[in-house]
Amino acid sequence: MMDSLIKRRLSLKHKEELSIMEIKAHLKMKPTPSTEAFGKTQTIQY
Repeated sequence: MMDSLIKRRLSLKHKEELSIMEIKAHLKMKPTPSTEAFGKTQTIQY
C-alpha cells in the first residue's frame, strides 16, 4: 500500500515538474511580466 502511495506522489511530482518545464519554455518564447512572475513563484515553491 505504501509503495503505491509513494509511486502516486512521484508521478504527481513528475507532472508538476513537467508543467514547470512547459512554463519555462513558454517564458523563453513569449516573456510577459505576468507569466515571468508566475514561473518564478512556481520554481520557488519546490
